[in-house]
Amino acid sequence: MNTMPRLSDLTADLTRHTKSLDAARYIGCLVMQKGAAIAAAEQFRARWPASAHLSLIEHSIQKAAVVGGSSQTWGSPLIPESLMAALISFAQPYSILGRLNAQPVPFNAKVPIEAAPISGASWVGAGAGKPIVKGSLTTTMLPPRTAAGIIVLTEDVVRMGTPAAEILLRDSLARSIVQFLDWQFSDPSVAAVADLNPASLTNGLTPIAQSGDPVQDVYDLVKLYVAGGGRMETAAFVLSSANAVALRLLGWEQFRNLTPTGGDLAGIPAFAADAVGGNVILLDRARVLLADDGEMRVDASGQAALEMSDAPTQSTAAGSPLAPTPTQLVSLWQGDLVALKVERIINWWAAPGAVQYMTMDVAAGSPATP
Repeated sequence: MNTMPRLSDLTADLTRHTKSLDAARYIGCLVMQKGAAIAAAEQFRARWPASAHLSLIEHSIQKAAVVGGSSQTWGSPLIPESLMAALISFAQPYSILGRLNAQPVPFNAKVPIEAAPISGASWVGAGAGKPIVKGSLTTTMLPPRTAAGIIVLTEDVVRMGTPAAEILLRDSLARSIVQFLDWQFSDPSVAAVADLNPASLTNGLTPIAQSGDPVQDVYDLVKLYVAGGGRMETAAFVLSSANAVALRLLGWEQFRNLTPTGGDLAGIPAFAADAVGGNVILLDRARVLLADDGEMRVDASGQAALEMSDAPTQSTAAGSPLAPTPTQLVSLWQGDLVALKVERIINWWAAPGAVQYMTMDVAAGSPATP
């Protein structure tokens, strides 16, 4: 059996690599030029004159200047959408959401879904009355939700311009929100918060407890999934990389195609990421809706003062503390630091019965959160 990769796949991987790297390079130029887009483009041209994406950057700057004039702020409006999309594409192999192929839907649009399974068709004789098909349809709608994070790097790393520094910047940007979203997507403790975030796919469900026999556990999970209306032709497992490797090491036929990134489990496609922790999820990809514009916004600053916390109290948005807790702020300028703020607009929803899960921590210690 020939396992050599196809030339088209190698070409696509190379294109994705160079495009995402150029996105990180241009962001680095913007940082060094304090957000001056024209100067950043000139620096990019001087350093990488043979880049295939130089014209994209210059066209994006010209377009932004026409639309926003001299007051145009820097960030994603000055970074070509195709380059930002390349960063997301680069992170896909590390992301459940990027590989799962859930049902794509637009934001704020009424999406028809089955409220009850459609059934009731039957054979009929000549002249006989035709049966009424039972079942019902309803609609749901996914509004945009924002996930954000701030990456703090030393200016020396951004200014260095070496291949290692460029790759570090690219990887930090691409993966910054991936792990968080995968955790939010899969962790049972993540409940919906109105106008803020969706619930995880497993929130509110009762898991199957681990019995000690992995094959029986998988069989029981499949039975529960089918009983809830899940379709096998669009089924997929989601589990941690550590559990995938541990099951593979058991040496049993049902688990021989598992790898650290997934593969298949008992013939059903499997996707692996450590954000899943000690759970194994079985879901119907056709009934898991995903609204994602495929874009990522990046803003940067070297002049701000930051509250170095993953639960900041300095927000002025509705619902934030009326009297923010006093805290020590860190000056980016004083510390020769650069902060990159990354945002993704995304939302998801699972139809009733489309998801089931069980606890199966074959690899004890598999991380529950990134």
